Amino acid sequence: MTPAFFDCARAEELLSDHLDGTLDPLLARDLEDHLRSCAACAGLRDALAEVVDALRSSPAVEPSAGLAARVARAAIVHAQQQRVARLTPRMPAWLQAVAAGLSIVTTVGILVLHGGTARAAGRLVERTTSAGTYVLEKKDRLLEDFRILRVVVGAAIEGRLDRVSDRVEDYRRLLERRRETEQQRLPSPAPSTPPEPSKKTTLPNSRGDGRVERDVERSNR
Repeated sequence: MTPAFFDCARAEELLSDHLDGTLDPLLARDLEDHLRSCAACAGLRDALAEVVDALRSSPAVEPSAGLAARVARAAIVHAQQQRVARLTPRMPAWLQAVAAGLSIVTTVGILVLHGGTARAAGRLVERTTSAGTYVLEKKDRLLEDFRILRVVVGAAIEGRLDRVSDRVEDYRRLLERRRETEQQRLPSPAPSTPPEPSKKTTLPNSRGDGRVERDVERSNR
């Protein structure tokens, strides 16, 4: 009887070890009981066994001479190209996920051809799926964050424009009040007075001088 905690997810984790023969006897018995009662997990085990047998039956491929040096040189060149091409448009996230998946699948094949076990193959396949899912989820989160940021920035810009227009209106009112205050402080102009009439001055003449002299002589006598 299969334990209650032993579900399909747990069975999928133990399939690789079961095919390698490294699974604990108690877990192997629980897994076999689950496979007898679950057709889906049994079919998955048969498919995985066929893949492992096909990979093991393939001829071993020896790496070419100088492969490590070429890989290291290519990695250095790739790093330099990344520094130069930082401003160039990047490939879409889904394409990066596909490329990562293909590279990991290729690595799985190479490891199995060089004596890798079914356990390593299963784990690398699981990591490939997890990496692709993580990249896609990260792309979705980035798009959602970008939408939220765009809404927040738009709202902030609209609020800033409203505040600027309010400040301009306040400044205009302040200028008007200052002008009114300055006009009230200016003194009122004094009333205009009519010009005074010019007085005629009499100039002394010779006749008047002679009369004055005669009067002075009479008084002396």
